[in-house]
Amino acid sequence: MKPQARKAAADYARGEFAVSKRRACGLMTVAASSYYYRPCKGRDDVPLREALRRHAAERRRWGYRRLTVLLRRDGYTDNHKRIHRLYREEGLQVRQRRRRKQRLPRGTARPESSTAPNQRWSLDFVHDRLVNGRSLRMLTIVDDYTRECLWIETDTSLSAIALSACSTGWSNCAGVHKVCSPTTARSLPGSPWTAGRMNGR
Repeated sequence: MKPQARKAAADYARGEFAVSKRRACGLMTVAASSYYYRPCKGRDDVPLREALRRHAAERRRWGYRRLTVLLRRDGYTDNHKRIHRLYREEGLQVRQRRRRKQRLPRGTARPESSTAPNQRWSLDFVHDRLVNGRSLRMLTIVDDYTRECLWIETDTSLSAIALSACSTGWSNCAGVHKVCSPTTARSLPGSPWTAGRMNGR
């Protein structure tokens, strides 16, 4: 419901139920400042629009906030919300740049897609924080074919020693998922995977 419609509903409540302005504004959830506001008609926006277009043409990657600073230097004291409205009406919005897809390094073969369950597992770390501010770290193991999460190892700290110790638990997935180990496993590069204990050294 727009402010104009809320103001009209407040006037209707005052006329039909003989309530005060404050009571009517409270019932229709309209601020008193919005109810008493009267728009200024006949204001000339042409100089402001021209200055806004000129600055936007000179600085194509600047948004309305930074253009507002330049308009302030030119002597314009208009509200930033008014400048934003004119900015949108003039179609000066900056287009967001799309992120390019990450390309594999030259000479790196693209991994083949999984064609059966337990053919390849993906291992990745997930970070979160508890209410008391303590860090929480989780290692997730997902089957690339079925997209099933096979294992989640959770602790406040997951070192290479801890990962080596809990690796036996991953093979214990055989009792639940009837698998022993995948054909291949992949993971993002990181300190737990590059540590000597995880490399078998």
